[in-house]
Amino acid sequence: MSGPGDSRNGEPRPDGNAGEIIELSSRRKSPRPAGAIPGDDEPEPDRRASTVALVVALVIVVVGYLLITEIFDNTKIDDCNLAGRKNCVPIEVPAHRSSLPWAAG
Repeated sequence: MSGPGDSRNGEPRPDGNAGEIIELSSRRKSPRPAGAIPGDDEPEPDRRASTVALVVALVIVVVGYLLITEIFDNTKIDDCNLAGRKNCVPIEVPAHRSSLPWAAG
């Protein structure tokens, strides 16, 4: 379907251009000095977002490690209980009665 401004049907466009090539200007007009690295004149990116992402990733790894360690310890205790053993989790009793918080006095 061709419209009134379509130059494919042989008619000139309303603006008078009959398919001329228009040269576009480039974004950067300033010449680079010899030996300059491309992109060297661009400002340095803000590294705050990268640092925050790295800290979040490290926190996730540490929390994951702690959870896996805790699950592993609980699995060992469950295996001990399921085997019918006693004293799977020894209870630590203080040596002196005065070290108990409610017996102070």
